[in-house]
Amino acid sequence: MKIAVIGSCNIDFVVESDRLPERGETLTASTFFTSPGGKGANQAVASAKLGGDVTFFGSVGNDPFGDDMLDAMNRVGIDTTYVQRVEEPTGIALIQLAEGDNRITVVPGANERTDRAYLDAMRETLATYDMIVMQLEIPMQTVETVVERAEAHQTILIDPAPAARLARHVLDRVDYLLPNETEYAIALQTDRSIEETLVRTRDGLLITRGGEGVSYNEAGVVHHVAPEPVDVIDTTGAGDTFAGAFAVALSEQMTLHEAVRFANRAGAQATTKKGAQEGMPRREQIDGTMDDTN
Repeated sequence: MKIAVIGSCNIDFVVESDRLPERGETLTASTFFTSPGGKGANQAVASAKLGGDVTFFGSVGNDPFGDDMLDAMNRVGIDTTYVQRVEEPTGIALIQLAEGDNRITVVPGANERTDRAYLDAMRETLATYDMIVMQLEIPMQTVETVVERAEAHQTILIDPAPAARLARHVLDRVDYLLPNETEYAIALQTDRSIEETLVRTRDGLLITRGGEGVSYNEAGVVHHVAPEPVDVIDTTGAGDTFAGAFAVALSEQMTLHEAVRFANRAGAQATTKKGAQEGMPRREQIDGTMDDTN
């Protein structure tokens, strides 16, 4: 199956320290580095590194950061033919790492130009893809328009991050929704617990829960997949890796349980190295290590 990822491209500016600064405090950090990122590009890279047939749709600036983003995607075999170059600067993300956790601030930049006009130009091309993967670092109108125009044969997967409310017609059409343990309440506008929400929601809702693994529903039954035991170095990009891996698993016709386990293992492996895309595993790191314990 051909996978189209429609989403954001950002250059990550990463600062690592022993702890996060308090409000108004100046803190000396130990490490600084830059790396290609953005939830859309991350999910495309995760999919491609795991063997997916991936094309990326999005926008970067006519600047060196835009060149860096395209180079990073091309190196792992992603088709970037339809990425548009615009006058706005390439998006950036400021990431603070401390104690195995992160805080992220995003400046969208060129990502705002992945808009209705861009979709109009890409409409016939997008219709040829079997699966469409999206996130919410591009305009919400873009997400809604893609869903409205989707062909019946197309599988739609949405990672609702950054967290935002999704319109009813989007929720009704999306095949798989992949929020984390805080995003689900905002995306679905609910105050119910994870378990109650899963019971009351149709198949296709998967909630990632960090150290508690993943919960999902299938045929009215709630299932839990335990977290993978790894030494966590950097959690940046773990959720994107899960989404990209899940898309690949579905494209290979894995069962839902197999797909969740595959994505869960990939997401865990992504936390064992620094950098969102650099830490994403390749297929050989996942194959051959799957057992039947979960």
